[in-house]
Amino acid sequence: MPSKEKGGIDTDDIRGMISKWASIPFGIVTVLVAGGALNLIPLFLDLKDQLGFEPIHQEFIRWGVLFGYFGGILAGPLVDLIGTTISFLIAAVIAGGGFVGLAFYTDSASVGTLNVIIIIVLVLLVSFACAIASIAAIATVIKNFSRNVGAMVASVMIAYYFAAPYFDTSIRRGYFDDIDLKINMIASGAIHFIVYILAAFIVDENEQSSALKRASSLTDRFGVLVYAVIAGLFLAGVYITCIIAEAYQLSIVFFTIIILANFIVLAFTVQALIGQINNSGEGEEDEIPPKMNFGQMFIDIRYWCLLIGTFIVVGTGSTYYIEAGDVAGAVGNPDLGDKVDYAYWLSAAIAILGGGLIASIFNSFLNAWLFAAIAAFSSMLGFGLVFLSETNDIFFYASAFFVGAGTGGWWVIVPQIILDDAGPKSFESLWGLTLTVNAAGIFVFERLFWWISEKTEPTEAGSCDGIACYLIPYVASGILCLIAGILAIVAWNNDVGTGGAGGEERKSLRKNDANSEGRRSKSGKRDKSEKKGKSSKKSKSKSKSKDKKR
Repeated sequence: MPSKEKGGIDTDDIRGMISKWASIPFGIVTVLVAGGALNLIPLFLDLKDQLGFEPIHQEFIRWGVLFGYFGGILAGPLVDLIGTTISFLIAAVIAGGGFVGLAFYTDSASVGTLNVIIIIVLVLLVSFACAIASIAAIATVIKNFSRNVGAMVASVMIAYYFAAPYFDTSIRRGYFDDIDLKINMIASGAIHFIVYILAAFIVDENEQSSALKRASSLTDRFGVLVYAVIAGLFLAGVYITCIIAEAYQLSIVFFTIIILANFIVLAFTVQALIGQINNSGEGEEDEIPPKMNFGQMFIDIRYWCLLIGTFIVVGTGSTYYIEAGDVAGAVGNPDLGDKVDYAYWLSAAIAILGGGLIASIFNSFLNAWLFAAIAAFSSMLGFGLVFLSETNDIFFYASAFFVGAGTGGWWVIVPQIILDDAGPKSFESLWGLTLTVNAAGIFVFERLFWWISEKTEPTEAGSCDGIACYLIPYVASGILCLIAGILAIVAWNNDVGTGGAGGEERKSLRKNDANSEGRRSKSGKRDKSEKKGKSSKKSKSKSKSKDKKR
């Protein structure tokens, strides 16, 4: 029987606490490794002539990887249904086998239609396996923490998710660029397999007693803030070593330091938590999160506002980033394309980590939908500023900064809104669907941009000059971002009863939400500590009333 510590905290709670914090650094490693799936696009498109890919084959590979990696519409419910352990094991087998299968095509020539289909299926499966691993890791880490701290953790994990592909890029181009691609791919399969197998036993969802949550509330916030500082250093390092300097050997050293720092912080954080528990068993009362399932949220107007806004803001913003080089050429300064992309990436990174932390810290005072509206209006402003870029380059930089901030801000606010409005119950399914909507938005708006370019300049899309080249798509994007901002305000006005400071101040939790059961842990047990606490209080009050009567 577990021994009881101060404040009703037993040894099982302590073990669960250690497992909870261990999920952060190893979850980060899992996300970084999984991000390498996106690099399958340039790897196999570089082999298009050797393998005999036609343009349609190249498109299938590109979008197969994107929709596989952002395939949360299937990966999310899968993780939600079967749990993290089995999800990681499935991801390990598919990713490991898929990379090995792809490796044997890297030295082939003119593979033929059947083998092209096999390659497309393999890149899709590998990307989908990485989607399973990413969603399982990020969702588990977020759900391991209480409501407000979970939003802070979301900012940290999305920051690593955003820059994850550069980890694989640095390894390949830093030290293994001269190694045969077949061996490189086999090594990638082995790395994915090993990391996901380890994640199956380390990255685990843990339910904790209310006593431990109260005792560790302050230390949880401090520990997550330390991880946020490391994430900030990580983004800065990626920006300098990978994006600006392309010094990949240096970036690998930097990545190693960041990973080690995350594990070192784990040791100090656990030590501080144990000290906090020994010194004081009391702390802030943990908030009761909303507990809406996927079906309840799917018919909620707020969730549809979130999906439509995601489609618009992320779709238009990502297309802006992809087409920046062509637009720079149209304004007569083609050298400006890369620099504009640098400004976009930097502002998106700042918005993801900095904006996400601000939104989570002030979650009790400012509704998360307000930040979503600000993100959408930021993108709208950015699309407007690009029309002044012909007069001065500074407007192009400002345009990229505002569009990047809007896109990054929307990326990070989505999981926070889902936590606020629905709680952790169906987080994987709800967030996973938004990831697929991201890919759909990129697909649609990039196609729309090129279709309009072809109609505007009949000769060749992407090679015309002047404002006419991007006038219609950028005006349309600005108007759509305005609509996304209005939808966020509509959702804010409907945010009554669950999630968000504004909604909770106006009205308490809905009866159905308050009475619904907690989420299942991996063992199938439900967290009933809060119910036990309430029942014990009721029994004490009854005994007191009986004593008074006597």
